[in-house]
Amino acid sequence: QSRNTGQLKHLIASEEVGASADQVRFFAGAARLLNGTASGEYLEGLTSSIRREPVGVVGQVTPWNYPLMMAVWKIAPALAA
Repeated sequence: QSRNTGQLKHLIASEEVGASADQVRFFAGAARLLNGTASGEYLEGLTSSIRREPVGVVGQVTPWNYPLMMAVWKIAPALAA
């Protein structure tokens, strides 16, 4: 990642790697707390519900200068779902 982004290796190791691991832990913990009971009317005349089914392939676009954290912010919730 250092070569691709131009960031110094010690900055990536001290700032991005730990924060990325924390994000993965957060979404893994949040997935255990989902109970699936959120269903009902949020707007008058509209009903919302939760379906726990695969929806298919997921794509992501990440910036070149901050790819690790941006990828984690998109991949971790998708895996947790």
